Amino acid sequence: ALAIATASATSDTLLAQGGGVTIGEQKAVVAPPTKSAREALRAARSVEDGARGTIGEKRAEILTRAAEAYEKVAADFAHDLAAVAQASFSAAEIWRKQSELATAEQLYQESIRNDQARYQERALMQLAHIARRQEKPDEALGMYARVAGFKPASARAHEARIWTAKIYAGGEDKSKAVEAFELAVDGAGSPRRIIEACNGLAGLLIKMGQLVRAEEVLKRAEVASQAETGVRNGGDNLARAYLNMSAHKALQRAKDKRDKIHEQAEQVEKSIRSTFARLASRECRFRSR
Repeated sequence: ALAIATASATSDTLLAQGGGVTIGEQKAVVAPPTKSAREALRAARSVEDGARGTIGEKRAEILTRAAEAYEKVAADFAHDLAAVAQASFSAAEIWRKQSELATAEQLYQESIRNDQARYQERALMQLAHIARRQEKPDEALGMYARVAGFKPASARAHEARIWTAKIYAGGEDKSKAVEAFELAVDGAGSPRRIIEACNGLAGLLIKMGQLVRAEEVLKRAEVASQAETGVRNGGDNLARAYLNMSAHKALQRAKDKRDKIHEQAEQVEKSIRSTFARLASRECRFRSR
């Protein structure tokens, strides 16, 4: 709820820097890139493709040239909004992978400003990731909330909800994380996403010591894993996804630890009772003398 409430102000302010449009303003779909712009984009892409199979400094050098080629396309075809948006987004992706986050952030914003309809969802998701990596949770939460609101049933919206929950899980108020994971489970849409969200929720509940509740969440995941029984490969894939949930082992470890603590407590109590019994016996013998 907090993320949703602050989403508009956070992302709108971020994307308005430099005179660009805000996410809240819906722009019309722009025309596709012109023929000459498409050719320039293909040329830049060929440079990027040259990095395939390379490693180390050679790969970094090729990718840098590719990013600069995309930026040149954006500059050369500044009048072509679709071309600028596509080139900016492609360059941003490269700079992000090269850990040049400030440059990537500016270019993601540029892609949204020039073709919001095509790039706002993808670019805003990457901007949210950047904010999260830079340890700016409030900004990240706001942008993830916006992404989740564009197409709530989409895979990207599900990913945004999962990251929202993970950010809250790293904070002090775990109840917000539980609520966020529950929203992710309820809005997952597909069995595989339900299993993923249940794994996160169950894992958090286990860390909080709520083992019974975690077991209930795992049962919901089990039901989801049976959704495609009879469908070729579908049922088997979901069953594997369910069995591979990390929460299963985490729950067993938590139970073993709990049982060991109980066993140790019982041994201590037994030892105390035995000690008192010996002392009482000695006292009786002493008095009988």
